[in-house]
Amino acid sequence: MRPSAPLLERLRERIDPKRHKLTRIAAHLGLKTPSLRRKLAGDEPFTLDEAVLMLEALGEDAASLASSPAPVDAPPALSNQPRALLQIGFDAGIDFQFVVVADLLDGWGGPEHIRKQFAGREMMLQLDAAYHRMMAPRMHDDGVQLKLGFDALYDCFIPWMAIRRVIFVPIPPEGDLLAPPPKSPEPPPTPAPPPKGGGRPTLRLVK
Repeated sequence: MRPSAPLLERLRERIDPKRHKLTRIAAHLGLKTPSLRRKLAGDEPFTLDEAVLMLEALGEDAASLASSPAPVDAPPALSNQPRALLQIGFDAGIDFQFVVVADLLDGWGGPEHIRKQFAGREMMLQLDAAYHRMMAPRMHDDGVQLKLGFDALYDCFIPWMAIRRVIFVPIPPEGDLLAPPPKSPEPPPTPAPPPKGGGRPTLRLVK
């Protein structure tokens, strides 16, 4: 069966990184972690048994999940907001950072010791525009794949569901709008009085 988009959204919201690990949930369902990511993204269907085990792993039941309020639908063009924001950053050549939940990076392909340093916390990744081409970003339905440099170059996979914030660092535009206002022109200097006893004679009235 393929759950509806609102139901999948509720499932993703129930995954608390502090209490749930995708690897453990996937093992409980008898799945590999990448397969569970694809199912949560709506790219693959859940079997009935998998859906029951998923609710069991999250401590939920079908009735409470179905009765919870449906999330507000985002505009179609931004239904996957992390993907849209990263695409803007790469297309426009903007320096940007994005913050990910380290516990949702199981099997990400990067250095495991770095991910473990941020266990239970968020981790920031810096993507400078000068290196975007070398990162070779590839957008997938369930995440972005790109080359990142740590102690060596790694081909990393970041699930969309792991991205919490995207922070752009734009370069200010050049132009008069940012230039300081011109200074007021200096008044012309007052002419010095002619020297006494020299120069052109002047007229003086006397009584």
